[in-house]
Amino acid sequence: MGKTTLARGFVQWLAATEGLGEGCFWFSFGEIRGAEFVFNRFGEALFGGQFSAAALDERIELLTRALKEHAFLIVWDNFEVVQGIPGTPIEPTMAESERRLLLSFLQKLRGGRSNVLITSRSDEEWLGIERLRISLDGLQGEERWEYCERILGDLGISIDREDANLVRLMDLLGGHPLAMRVVLPKLEKLTASNVVGALTSNLQALNLSGRDEAEAKLYATLRYAEQALPVSERPLLTPLAMHEGYVDADYLEAMGRQVDAEGARARIDSFLQGLATAGLLRDRGQAIYEMHPMLTSYLRATWLPLVPSELRDSWARAFVQVMGRLADQLAPLQLHKQRAGFHWHGANFYYAIRSGQPHPVVRQYSVST
Repeated sequence: MGKTTLARGFVQWLAATEGLGEGCFWFSFGEIRGAEFVFNRFGEALFGGQFSAAALDERIELLTRALKEHAFLIVWDNFEVVQGIPGTPIEPTMAESERRLLLSFLQKLRGGRSNVLITSRSDEEWLGIERLRISLDGLQGEERWEYCERILGDLGISIDREDANLVRLMDLLGGHPLAMRVVLPKLEKLTASNVVGALTSNLQALNLSGRDEAEAKLYATLRYAEQALPVSERPLLTPLAMHEGYVDADYLEAMGRQVDAEGARARIDSFLQGLATAGLLRDRGQAIYEMHPMLTSYLRATWLPLVPSELRDSWARAFVQVMGRLADQLAPLQLHKQRAGFHWHGANFYYAIRSGQPHPVVRQYSVST
């Protein structure tokens, strides 16, 4: 966990040390459904707005020539969604033909001056020798304890590194920054032994023995954050699970009015802020929150299956209707004016389509992309 944050920090460091070359292209694949979108964004930046009018083969040739001759850093973030991860809620967002285009593009960049950095929860074996795999583990040794002290120091809590229960808790969290940020503040009111017991219980309750051990531990951490929410706010996890990438409090409120008359805005704000405090959401302003990718995966795997079907369907209908109204507003606009809406809600539109609730305007909007 923390791959996106690490990549951002790496880009900032390169920029500060004059090692970024001629610039950086950053693509978040959670909101991309086709290879041509990637090519067109490259081309518009390098060659201007008329680039997308050229034939596909011509566009690819122009791009590869420019990227091989000039030194750029290209970041493909959250790339696991392109092919999906079997056995998880992460489904492929691109057809095989689109994936072949991306792979061919990478092959053409071989030997050039630009570098491609891909962040993914998957090994991406389908890329073959076109990728050098760098596995990232959690924080280790002194850096793990320094991060622990930074988190707890803000709360005025001093730690004893010789405390056997605290050492066990640190080992259980595996040095994952997200897990540490979610769980360690609980030491303000609970003992390390209490927190260890809760996390151990969650691992057993979640029955995640078939998952990677580190992922199982992180799921337990997310479960712990879920249980820390007030009981009155937990039902909002159902519509949150239908979001991906970003959630807008205004739209969540509109959905709530269709399902739950008690869904007051104050409760929604408290709910979202609580998850932001836990490090699972990031406030981007104007009531929009960026979701950590693991949060959506976790909720769809563990929360949604437990929601009564009638209630889940009610939220799904409200979700599709609200997304459909937004699509109604965006569809007549020129493409450059649609882009902001796509950035925030592109993945949500596609989930609305997959939810099985027919809505012709959403289908029209998806075609226009």
